[in-house]
Amino acid sequence: QMTQMPELVAILHSLVGLAAVLIGYASFLDPSISYTGVEKSIHDIEIYIGIGIGAMTFTGSIIAYGKLSGMI
Repeated sequence: QMTQMPELVAILHSLVGLAAVLIGYASFLDPSISYTGVEKSIHDIEIYIGIGIGAMTFTGSIIAYGKLSGMI
C-alpha cells in the first residue's frame, strides 16, 4: 500500500522521540552530575526542553502512525 513507507517512518520517528525522553530522564536522575549555580540551571533547562520535545515527537509520531494505518 501507499501508506506503508510513511507508517514505517512514523513508527521509527516515535522511537527517536522516546529515546530523547529516556536519555533526558536518565540525565536528570544521574547522581554523579554535580553542577552548581548557573551550570545547574542551564543543565536543568536543557533537560526539560529535551524531554518536552522528545515527548511531543513521540506522541505526534504515534498519532501519525495511527492515522496512516487507519486505527485513528
